[in-house]
Amino acid sequence: MIKKVLLKPRFRGWAIHSLYNELVEYPPQGFTILYEESGGKSSFHKIDNKSSKPIFKELFYQLKPIPYLIAQKYEKQNFSYYDIIYASQHVIFNSNKPWLVDLEFANALAAYGNLSIIKNNIQNRLKEKNCKFILPWSDWAKETLLLSLDCKDFKDKIRVIHYTIKPKIVKKENHDKIVLLFVGSSNPMNAYNIQFKNLKEVILAFQKISEKYDNLELIIRSYLNPELRYLINKSKNILLIDSFLSKKELDDLYQIADIFVLPSHETCGISLLDAMSFGLPVISMNLYDIPEVIINMKNGILIDPPKDMRYYTKTKNPFDYSRKFMAEMKKNSCYMVEQLEKAYILLIENTSLRDKLGKEAKYTIDKGELSLEKRNEKLRGVLDEST
Repeated sequence: MIKKVLLKPRFRGWAIHSLYNELVEYPPQGFTILYEESGGKSSFHKIDNKSSKPIFKELFYQLKPIPYLIAQKYEKQNFSYYDIIYASQHVIFNSNKPWLVDLEFANALAAYGNLSIIKNNIQNRLKEKNCKFILPWSDWAKETLLLSLDCKDFKDKIRVIHYTIKPKIVKKENHDKIVLLFVGSSNPMNAYNIQFKNLKEVILAFQKISEKYDNLELIIRSYLNPELRYLINKSKNILLIDSFLSKKELDDLYQIADIFVLPSHETCGISLLDAMSFGLPVISMNLYDIPEVIINMKNGILIDPPKDMRYYTKTKNPFDYSRKFMAEMKKNSCYMVEQLEKAYILLIENTSLRDKLGKEAKYTIDKGELSLEKRNEKLRGVLDEST
């Protein structure tokens, strides 16, 4: 008998993030994963966006957990059709069904706000009988949980399960140019979130090395603000695609690319995994959960963050809500450009290194620790135990 799992976003009717697509399409054997989507956005998301002014983001970080938790507590939904509830980064109230929760890092349980304000409420939900498992996406995420909450009553429920993607079929064609690819968010709710992705630095570093190499092209699939649009107008070898693409169209971009670059001040994005599965050498940051996916000079290149920039709170959660963080990003722009130049040149001039890193990247996603097979094996275990 196939058991039915409800994949539940923070609020009923919210769109599910694209990173859950593989979970829905390729669930563990014996389970079907369903969700109810209306595609709407909440007022929470409209206010709390990383493109917001720093002062508002910092203020909202402190204030939003309480109204968020109240809204969660009084939300009504009928779960009788389902065997298990899979809660996307939030706790469950008002249900006697078994449920489990995943999380990017601990503060996600407070809508990416200050978890300490509502920690007792969250702890009480996590230790209740119907909460069967807590699934951090990484070892780093687990560490943030252990440092943020008193986990003694539910530590045995914590199991790390990385999200991943299905293996891709690679059909590379020879071309004269070396193509670098940058892909912004493929999630419509985060379409304008480019502030943390170092896209300006990606462009500036590319423009500098283009003076040395004449066979380069940079493809950007992302929203660009007016400043960045003006910046790329100076470059004939930069192609901008600012609309959302179908899955096939996006896959075609990965197929023609030679190098993937995403040096963002953020956690590991789904586009990073896509690029790896297409056998691309990737350039990213040595931050948060990314070193659990990319090992420097084995399956990609990691840029060390600026030494004078604070990335973590005392509980190891990201410090990116702070105005100081925003200021330090701008301060370290030149550093990022220099590091990207070095990484570009290394991969452009060393074809064998490109091939080696790309093959290892693909193996990591297809058959390594991040494979869909291993993810489903772990997830099937917790779902079986939950029922």
